[in-house]
Amino acid sequence: MTSPRVALVSSMIGQILNDGQRGEIVRLVATLAYWRVIATRAKYPRPNVLCPVAADLLTAKQAADDLKINTETVRVLCRRGELSCIRIGRSLRITRSALERFKLSRQVS
Repeated sequence: MTSPRVALVSSMIGQILNDGQRGEIVRLVATLAYWRVIATRAKYPRPNVLCPVAADLLTAKQAADDLKINTETVRVLCRRGELSCIRIGRSLRITRSALERFKLSRQVS
């Protein structure tokens, strides 16, 4: 008996392959990686994990370029919990919405 997630993913892959949309496969792989993070988070909680709901994920370098700061500074901000991020393996991913919230929180009136 297959789980509902496996059935959902297999049907999505079949539909994507029929349509020939490579970008959707990349998004599906990111979703699968996120589900794995959620399963791991149940064992090892991380306070700065944010659920990407159909959002674009940025690398630490892309976020650093957008903020015009060093990549290591982005990593430090994520480590401190000031910038919400997702860990996929050893790499960080930041949603565009989290980046925008961070920019708004740092805005000077």
